[in-house]
Amino acid sequence: MERKRTKAQQRAYSELTNDLYWQERDLEVWKRQTRMIPYQWYGLHIQAPCVPRKKQLTLRLDEDMVKWYRGLGRGYQARMNQVLRTYMLARLSMVIEETTDMTLMGEPI
Repeated sequence: MERKRTKAQQRAYSELTNDLYWQERDLEVWKRQTRMIPYQWYGLHIQAPCVPRKKQLTLRLDEDMVKWYRGLGRGYQARMNQVLRTYMLARLSMVIEETTDMTLMGEPI
């Protein structure tokens, strides 16, 4: 028998199921699109690694999210950066499409 969730747990659960739904949808689109990428391209990051320069900035994030990432231990900022980078690349490569996508110049992608 499953115990009853608190309101906060239910909100988090609802948010999680919604996020997972959209991630699963995006994954299916990604799978369709990766079939068009030549096999040889998958090793490029090993053959010619590119490490972007870091830029320090002040950023306001949700408190619960920061607490959770800090709870993961050392390297939590790098993990956050990797999540943001993955999202950025997915949007730039049009794996995730939205009508609000714009270039740095404010033009629609």
